[in-house]
Amino acid sequence: PTFMPYIFFGISTGKGISFKLQYYLSNFLNTDYKTTVNGMSTAPYAGYNVHLLLFSIGHSFHYHEYKNKVTPPEETKIAGL
Repeated sequence: PTFMPYIFFGISTGKGISFKLQYYLSNFLNTDYKTTVNGMSTAPYAGYNVHLLLFSIGHSFHYHEYKNKVTPPEETKIAGL
């Protein structure tokens, strides 16, 4: 299928850790898929009804907190100017 609808629920903590639960509503396998092996046509996914449930954990690195702070170079002063 060209469109795989899913629903998800996610939560993120203040420390940058996130959790996500994702569920695919339709059959994940293409039951119409056919292949030919040794001259015989087979449909390996026919009869399967597979719905995926995924759980993921992530961590957000706060790069803006670790940037090297560049200080502007000091101005060169010429005596008398």
